Amino acid sequence: MRRLIAIVAGILGTALALAGCTASAAPARPTSVAAAHSSVTVQVAGATRSFLLRSPAHRATEKLPLVIALHGAGGNAAEFERYVGLDSLVAKQRLVMAYPNGSPLSGDHLAWNAGGCCSRQGMSPADDVGFLRVLIARVVANDGVDARRVYLVGFSNGGMLAYRAACDLGDVIAGIVVVSGAYNVASCEQRNAMPLDIVHGTADPTVPYGGGQQLNPSEIGLRPWTNRSVADAVAAWRDRDACTASASVVRTGPVEEKFYRGCASGSDIAVYTVRGGDHSWPKPGTVDVAGLIAGMVNATS
Repeated sequence: MRRLIAIVAGILGTALALAGCTASAAPARPTSVAAAHSSVTVQVAGATRSFLLRSPAHRATEKLPLVIALHGAGGNAAEFERYVGLDSLVAKQRLVMAYPNGSPLSGDHLAWNAGGCCSRQGMSPADDVGFLRVLIARVVANDGVDARRVYLVGFSNGGMLAYRAACDLGDVIAGIVVVSGAYNVASCEQRNAMPLDIVHGTADPTVPYGGGQQLNPSEIGLRPWTNRSVADAVAAWRDRDACTASASVVRTGPVEEKFYRGCASGSDIAVYTVRGGDHSWPKPGTVDVAGLIAGMVNATS
């Protein structure tokens, strides 16, 4: 995750892997999986799409929350599952996890059409929002998921798709957690309030904290785009959630925690700024993303 030109991931490359989008970006974290595992394929606009599904092994008839985890560009579902170590939530929080695979970028590398990023020049962008809609409908119908409690967590390009899906599918998304992603959304169709947690490093060279473009996309065959800043995302979400309270900083130091409350339907916004943090999944002792997801699911249940 150091430099995107040597990366091609988080926005791409074999170094695609190094954008934190794949397990090679950091040592795989151990997972505690007391879950039923399956791989599912669905048809979306004539294309076969796939995702991994993890659910508690011993289930009653209760409807469970669904958390969809979106890998970065250059990654895939299986590598992302190993990298982020979120499967312990399945048993501990009694929820279902889904890890979708993006659309082909180059070779075995996958990415998401999140609006500005990331699709190749000369290729029609995939309908990844449509894929998420089909995925959600499938697990709601077949896997005991509560349609009112569907959440997205995304890293890098996956975080960009989380923002886009919250705008295009806001009627079926209950909240999102975005790690090292950017709010590259031209227009937001859905305006219903929903909670947002942002985790971003100030030294991220791939998706800069302050926005901008650090790479000539045409050099790696991508359509050009410009990343918006964390401040842009917060401003858009404060407007969406009709937040009235001023920002409240509850912790400073290596990680600054800032909260925006007084928002519609209790949909608070939290920003975790990692001082000197690069383009990577938070390291142990910085920000507990699994804890953020659990807190959001429990708060909106």
